[in-house]
Amino acid sequence: MFHLNSYLNDPGFPEESMIELVHRRDLGFEDEFEGYVFLKENHRQRPVLQFHLYKYDSGKNYLHTLFWRGRTTFEEITQCLTETIKEVAKTKKRTLSELSSGSLYVAQNNTFESVRFEVKFPGDDDEVGEGAVQVKHGLIDAQVGQTIAFARFDVKSDDELSIILWADLHGGDAAEVGFSFSNLDVPTPILFLFQSTCFEEITSDELEAINRNIWDHSRVPVGV
Repeated sequence: MFHLNSYLNDPGFPEESMIELVHRRDLGFEDEFEGYVFLKENHRQRPVLQFHLYKYDSGKNYLHTLFWRGRTTFEEITQCLTETIKEVAKTKKRTLSELSSGSLYVAQNNTFESVRFEVKFPGDDDEVGEGAVQVKHGLIDAQVGQTIAFARFDVKSDDELSIILWADLHGGDAAEVGFSFSNLDVPTPILFLFQSTCFEEITSDELEAINRNIWDHSRVPVGV
C-alpha cells in the first residue's frame, strides 16, 4: 500500500477536517507528473481520491484527472454525464449540441467496443433546460447496462475543453470511477458522483474542502 513519509500541511482544510491532502512524492512515489492523494482521517491506507495533472499542448494546458474507488452503475454515470454537459455548457457559454457527442468505450461480455454516442436533450439544443435526457449510442443501450464491466465517455470538443468520464461497473472492491477535464472547475455533478459512490463516507464539509483544494492546485487559466 502507500508508504507515508510526511504530509502536506495545507491551510485550505479546516482544522477539524477528516481529510488530508498529500503530494504523491510524500507517499514515496516518483512521478513525472504532478499528483496528490486525499486521505481519510490522515490515514495512509484510506485514500479516498487521487488528483493528477498532465501537461499537453507543449505545456500550455493541463489535463486534470480525478479518480476514486467507488461503486456505480451505467445508468448513474450516463445521468452524471448529461448533468455535467448541461452545467459546462452553461458556464462555458457553449451550446448543448457542441458537447453532446463523442466516443464511448465499453468492455462487455469479454469484448471491447468503441462506438459513437449522442446525448439527446429535450427542447432547443441552444438552451440548457430541465427534463429527462436520453443517451443513444450504436451497440449498447441503458437496458443492458448491467452487463457492461467498464465504460468511458469521451466528449467530442476542441483541444481547449476536455470532458472524459469513466467507471468500472463490475461492482468489485477494486472498482474505480474517474473524471478528466481541462480549463474548467470540477462540475457539481462530478462532485456529487464522487460523494455518492466513494467507498468511504464523504461529508459535505469534506467535499467542500476537497473541491477548494482541487481548485487551489489546478492549472486552470485565470478567468476561466
